[in-house]
Amino acid sequence: MRTVEHRNGRGCIGFTLLEVMVAVSILGISLVIIMQLFSMGLKSSTIDRDYSRALILARTKLGEFMVQKDLEEGQDSGSFDEVEEAFGVDYEWFLEVSEYEPPVSEETEHLKAAQPGLDPDNDELPYKLLALKLQVRWQSGGQSNKSVSLTSLRLVQNDDDLLTSPASPGEGEAAPEPALEASSRG
Repeated sequence: MRTVEHRNGRGCIGFTLLEVMVAVSILGISLVIIMQLFSMGLKSSTIDRDYSRALILARTKLGEFMVQKDLEEGQDSGSFDEVEEAFGVDYEWFLEVSEYEPPVSEETEHLKAAQPGLDPDNDELPYKLLALKLQVRWQSGGQSNKSVSLTSLRLVQNDDDLLTSPASPGEGEAAPEPALEASSRG
């Protein structure tokens, strides 16, 4: 800021043209940076919204498969048509169902050897554990494909016939009374 003397002898205080230009330049650069930060925040919220929507869809679809009666090993896929119509984003799901293979370690081998009656590889067990891997994919705003994956386990029956006991009473026969063991400590 400078003081400039006029012909009438009075001094005038003000900014020079250079000082005004520097101040306007700093203000312009600051506004551009603030607008870019605001734009990045909007883009980030859109990405978060898409991921949240995909996660909700994946949990819903996995829940449907968890209660499905005739779940078999294999692959399946589909799309969420109602979501695409409502939100304009094409979400697709891919399901892989396979028998669960527990990880093998020295500790699990030690447990198998200590308790031979609890062999998980026994084919006579009436149940098996299935691994369900569900992936939801989508493409939003011309960007690369994005995906969310969920994995869960489900216990299913091997065969209905295995659940029927061969020693069950026939028609008209009374079932034997279960034996009760009582122990008393004195």
